[in-house]
Formats: sequence, structure tokens, C-alpha cells
Amino acid sequence: MNSEEIDSIDSIVQAVERLLIEKQIRRKPLTHSQLAILRGSLNYRNLSYEEIAEENNYAPTGLKETASKLWRNISNAVGVTVNKKNCQSTLIQYFRTPPSDSQVAAIQDRELSPLIGRQRDLEELTTALFNGHYIITICAPAGWGKTELCRHLLRRVRDTFEHVVLCHASEVLSPLKLYGILSQRLNNNAPVGEGASIISGILRLLRQKKCLIVIEETEILYCSHTRAGIFREESRGYQELLSRLAEDFEQKSCVLWVSQEACSTFPTVTTVYNHDLKGISSTESQALVKRHLHQRELTGTEADWQQFTEFCGGSPKLLQTLAEPITQFYEGGIADFLAATSPKLGTSATTALQKLVQRVSPVENTVLYWLMLQPSTYQELVHLSSEYTSERDLYGAWESLTTNRRLLVREDKKSYRLHPPAQTIAVAQQFVALIVGELKTAAPRLLHQYPLLQVTAPAYRQAWQHQHVLDPIAHEIQEVCREEQHLIYECLRQMLMRLKEDGSNSRSYAAGNILNIAGVLGLSMAETDFSNLPIRQADLRKVNLESASMQNCIFVGTIFPEGLVSPLTTALSPDGRTLAIGDAVGHVLRYKQEGEVFQLSSSCCLSQGVTALTFGTGRNTALLIAVEDEIYAWWQEASPVNLIKLQDTSAPVSCLAQGTHGRVAVGLANGQVVYWDDLDTSFLASLAHTTPVQQLAFSPDGSYLSSRGGDCILTWQISIEEGSLSKLDEIFPNWSNGFLAMSWDQAHLLLAETERSRISLHRGETLLVEFDMTEGNVLALSFSSNSNYLAGSSDIGTVCCWETAKQGEPKVFSHFSSPPLEISLNHDGQYLLTNTKSIQAEVQLWEVERRRCLWKIQPSSIGTFWLELNLQGAQGISEPAQTVLRELGAVF
Repeated sequence: MNSEEIDSIDSIVQAVERLLIEKQIRRKPLTHSQLAILRGSLNYRNLSYEEIAEENNYAPTGLKETASKLWRNISNAVGVTVNKKNCQSTLIQYFRTPPSDSQVAAIQDRELSPLIGRQRDLEELTTALFNGHYIITICAPAGWGKTELCRHLLRRVRDTFEHVVLCHASEVLSPLKLYGILSQRLNNNAPVGEGASIISGILRLLRQKKCLIVIEETEILYCSHTRAGIFREESRGYQELLSRLAEDFEQKSCVLWVSQEACSTFPTVTTVYNHDLKGISSTESQALVKRHLHQRELTGTEADWQQFTEFCGGSPKLLQTLAEPITQFYEGGIADFLAATSPKLGTSATTALQKLVQRVSPVENTVLYWLMLQPSTYQELVHLSSEYTSERDLYGAWESLTTNRRLLVREDKKSYRLHPPAQTIAVAQQFVALIVGELKTAAPRLLHQYPLLQVTAPAYRQAWQHQHVLDPIAHEIQEVCREEQHLIYECLRQMLMRLKEDGSNSRSYAAGNILNIAGVLGLSMAETDFSNLPIRQADLRKVNLESASMQNCIFVGTIFPEGLVSPLTTALSPDGRTLAIGDAVGHVLRYKQEGEVFQLSSSCCLSQGVTALTFGTGRNTALLIAVEDEIYAWWQEASPVNLIKLQDTSAPVSCLAQGTHGRVAVGLANGQVVYWDDLDTSFLASLAHTTPVQQLAFSPDGSYLSSRGGDCILTWQISIEEGSLSKLDEIFPNWSNGFLAMSWDQAHLLLAETERSRISLHRGETLLVEFDMTEGNVLALSFSSNSNYLAGSSDIGTVCCWETAKQGEPKVFSHFSSPPLEISLNHDGQYLLTNTKSIQAEVQLWEVERRRCLWKIQPSSIGTFWLELNLQGAQGISEPAQTVLRELGAVF
């Protein structure tokens, strides 16, 4: 009989694979389908072939044929008949017998690797044992190093016990089986009773001899696919045994209870010591991975290692399994792995992550799927899942995942996310497989309950959802239908028909999901009937809906086309909570921040293309809009009725600026500077430059103005009483490539001059600090209005943001479709607005501190996509969106 130690289902599977190869029954490892059969059959519930097929997306008939051959091969290898019914007991018995004291000692004495990251845990557990605790629990998710820690602990304390009994929970599913093993090991011949007499017998044995009982993987004793930590029927006697043991003050022995899940009904008394393992540190991660990889290594900065460790949640198992694909696919570069939009995890890491969630309940899966899509507060989870899950059930699932399974942690003071962060990718893969299955069979369930894309979420979260959920689903559908677009359309049409037949409820996401899949695939939905369906979380900007019917549809959280024509002009309000976009044909849209996202709040249309935009500061809340030689003030967000045309200018407007106290400056193409002290008063004009005015900047108190035209900068003192702009100074900066930004530090002019990638910041003649772009040469510069921050874009498509008061590393932004030509910071540098100003326009709003894109817009040429789209009776479309849709040919 093989004496190999078996600790888990994975250990049995690996032992079977080795045995089949050793006996030359197979030359290669087991296939994915064979592994699925073996794992499902070894599961304590002994999953049916139908359940295994459903979990792994196989046909049940084909799986049974594969299983027949697998059992035949295993039977030949072990010398006895093995089938689905007896594989658990037969294989465990073949590979493992309960180790005797001498065998336990051998296990303890064999070469143990140095303990990394668990020395403090070892000391605390040793102290707990010597302090006489009757029960000690070690709880942590799979892969956190519980088994290795136990081996080191046993070696350290074994001499203080008369007997050490080491067993796997699968061997002692009930107190009766535990009593049998203890009797055999302690040479006890007393007859085995039933019920309470069994528990009394165990307690009596533990009083007679000082024993350390180690039971590993005790989560097997709990119910699976329900709330964590609840004993299953066969194992329920342990609840009484542990409770009585905790209060048996004549005890000499200790039970070491090792589990992935915290027990919901464990006794809470002083004789019980609960020890939760935490993740290891980044320094410990480096030592662990170095030992694991031997001659190879991972490369990265301390910050990279910190981020990598956090990505793995400090899990030793995950850190080691992810090290392999990083060396294979990323040449050992941690930064490259972390920067990948869809990082390759490898089979081992994926399996380890899937093991963390293989026992969760359906309601717990509800929580996992929502938090995979976006971190949320508990109250948000209640709202999102209220249609399909009661609050009572949801609370139980949330508490189970947070307290018992430790799969959720707080991302900030309110929101929860999956733990470790890598788990979101594994959960997304599982989610994608289930959604694809529903699309194949036109049987929506999850498609009703969850959005594949949350179009009202921040842009960085939408990007994640695209990469890990929506795009993989679209790819799988393409693979199924090969490249025959009509088959994909037919698949989606069948799903729509099913929705109409079922009478989809108002909280269903299914129709919106179908539209998002069509948008990713570039699939035309022209002339398709969506009437009377709820359209939730749908991005309609790139879906061809010509002559489609959305009559009586209810729209919730849906993004409609903007109708913008490139190139675009942008402006950001001083508080960063409102932004404006003007286009080449005179459309102006205003977006207002709601939470982390920006919603279209108002729109208007002028007769010519917009050339400049700027927001007011202080009491002046107007948005100024320049159109050729006309200037408009838009006072009220909600309506374009208050769009007021100001006086015509003598030449086309080239730039705008607004200062405090309602002061406005306008630069013209003929070199003239126009100044209003208040938009209701007459203006002052001065011929300032011989070339078009390119830039204007007010001092903080509005008393001074600087203007730039060509290679000349002028500073002005504003004198309203005298009715003039008084020129103070004329400056010719020493700069070579034409890029320069102006701002004011109180009454002192600040200039940021550039030479290739170098930026020099001057106050008057004094050089304050120098910055360098991380890559490429400077293309555009912009100060925040408080002058504390400076942003610069490069010709290779990166943007850097610095604090002007110190010379430090910049915040770097990338992933632009083309280099931004227009950049702007809000007053305190919290937000950054970038605009490529190209034909394929891209405007993005960034949160500077976290370097996250909150909002993004990419208008494109879409021809007749909304011509004759029937929206009669539709609800949930805002007035600004209706205005744009009417212009594009939709019918209301």
C-alpha cells in the first residue's frame, strides 16, 4: 500500500496522475475533462455527471463516455474496481492510512523548508498550546500556508504530548469515525456506543492520555453551497463534542482544528483560541518567490512588489503559482504583468483561485458577481439584488463571505471588494462561461440579473468590465459561430424573442446586455424590434439601430449618442465637477458630476463651429463660448434659453480666459486683447500683439493679466476707473520649440518654458524648478488656476502632472488613442481633462491622485445609425439626449 500522504482532493488527483504514468497506463497528465470528472467525484457531495458538465460547460453524454475509460484506467492501476460511487473511499484507502506516532514523527522530521512569513504565527500558536487551550483553530483561505505552518508547529511541540494524531477531515466525517481512529491509535478496546456515549468516550480518551489531535481541511465537515461554517448532517455531532471539550476542565489534550472557513457555531470561551492567518508582506513575498523559482527571478521595484503582493492578497500559494506565468509570458517583469489589461494567470493560479469559491452558495455567488463588476457598499448590494434576493438572505451571504470565508474586504471606508484582487479575474471567467452558456441555449437567467457593462460606472471600471466580461463573451460567441455574422444575429434575435415571450420585468438587464454585445461585435441591429422591453445599462453610441423599434421602452442608465463632430474643444470648471465640449458644427454639451460619473445635463447648438470655451470662477458661473467672431455667455445649466450673445469682436476669437469678480479676457486673431470687468458692462480693447493671441492668464485677484502672442508675452495692469489696460512689461522668453504656459503666483508671473523634454519653471528671472517628461518631447502645457500644479503632454502620448513647489516624480497618464493636444487642470489640480483634438477625437477626465480615468467620450462617424429609430412612448430619455436624437433622425 502506498504510504504517500494525502491532504486534499488536489493531492489525490496528483497522486492518481503520477500512478497512471508510473504504471505506463498513460504517458501524459489527465485531460481537462478527466480532471473535472475526478474532482467532481471526489467532492464530498459526489457531484453527478450533469452537475460536473454544467460547471465545466461539457455535454453530459460525452462526459460519461470519458468517465468510463477513466475509471477503467484507474482500476487497472490500483488493482481493485474503482467507479464513481466508491472512488472517494477506495482512493483515500489506497493512498493513505492514518499515520502512527512513528509516522507522524517521520513527517515532522522530514526536511521542512524554512518558514517564510509565518514565524510570528508559529510563536503565537506555540504559546497558545503551552497555555493549555483545549481547542485551537487555524483559519485561512486555501493557499495561505496552513499545512506548512502545522508541520512546523508539530515539530516544535510534539515532545510535550504522549500522542500526536494527524488526520484529514475526510477520514473523520463524524465523531464516531474519530473515535475509531483514536481507539486504534491509543490501544483502547472499549466498545463503541452511539450518540452521546461516543462523545463521552472521546472525551474520556483525551483525559486519559495527553494527545494533540490535528484535523486538517475541516471545511469538509461543513455544508457546501450554503452559508459557511455550518456543520453538515453527518458531522453535526462535532458541535456538541467541541462545546463539551471546551468546558471539560479535566482535559489534558488539545484539538488543532484547521479550516478554510470559520465555524458559525464554535464555542467562544477562554479555552478556545482562534487564530486567523493574514497575508504575508511584500518583503516576505520576495523571499518566498525567490526560493520557489530557484535560478529564475522576478524583477520589480519595491512598489511593484507591494502591488503584486496586494494583488495576491499576500497568499503564499498564489504568489508562487503566479510567479510561473510572469517568468513565462512577461520575462519576469512584475510591472509588465500588473500593467497588462488582461494578465495571464496560468492554469495553476486559476485553479487555486477557483478553489477559494468552489463551496459558496448561490446567494454568495450573487454578492461575488456584483462585487466582481464593481466594488459596492452593502446598501448598494441590497438595492442591486433586491429583485432576485431577499435582504435577509443577502445579509447572511455577505456576512458569510466577509467573516467566515474572508473573501471580501473593505476597499475604502464604505465599499467592499473581492479578496484577493486576483479573485475578480477568476470570478469573471466563471461568470463569462455561464453567460455564454445562456446565450447558446437562449435561456437567460444571469443575463436578467446582471449587467455585462455598467455604462454609468466610472470609465476605469467600464474598461475593466470590457476587458474581463463583455469582450470575452463577444469573443466566445464569435468562436461558436465562427465568422458567420448571421448566426450571431440569429442567436441574439432568439434571445430577444424569448424575452418578449417571458414578459421581461422592469429590472431585467437582458435587452441592454444584447445591445452591448452587438456594439462590441459591430453587429447591426437595424429594423430589430425591442418594443416594450426595459433597456438598462446599454451603450447605444455604436449600435446601428436604423429603423429599429424601441417604442414604449423604459430606459434606465443608458448612454445615448452625443452627435458631436470632430475636432472638439473642451473646458473644465474650477471645481472639476462640470465640463463642457464644443464641436466643429456648433454643438455644446455640458456634463455634471454625480458621484464618480458625469451625466449629460444640458445642450445647445450654435450656427458655427466652437473655437474656445472657458468657465467662470467665484460668483461668475457663466460658460463662455467663442464661435468665430462671436462670444456667447451660457448662464444657466438647465436650459439654453439663457444663452446670451455678447458684442461681436473685430476678428475671430483665438482664446478665452475668466478671472475672479466676473472679469473676462478675449484674445483675437488680429492680436487684440478684449477685456470685460463684468459681462454686463462695456468692454475695453487694446491692440496687443502683431500675431494671433495664443494664451491669456489672470492673476489670482484679477488685478493683472498676461497675454501671449507669437514669441512675445505682455503683462497688463487692469484699470477700470481709467478705462484702460496699462501695459507693464514685455517679455521675450528664451525657448526653442514653441511650447509655453503662463500662470500667476500672487502678483508674480510664472512661466513654464520647454526645450524638448525639459520644462523650466521661472518666476520672473528666477529659475524655480526643472521637470523632465518621462518619455518624448513636450507637446502641450497647462497650469492649475492656483498655480500649484503643472501638466504636460508628450509627442508619444503620455501626460505628466507635477507639483510646482517641489521636484518629485510626476503622476503619469497613458493609453491615449493619440497624443493629447489640449490639457487642463481644475483649480486645485484634483482633476485633469485631456483632449486629442484629432479627427478620431478622445476626451478623458482623470482623477489625478489615483491616476484613474473617470469619464471618456470618443465621438465617431456613425452615418444613419439612428435614422427612423422609433422612440414613441419611450421613457427615461433626458431632454438634452432627446434633442440630439431628433437631430440624428430618431422619431418621438
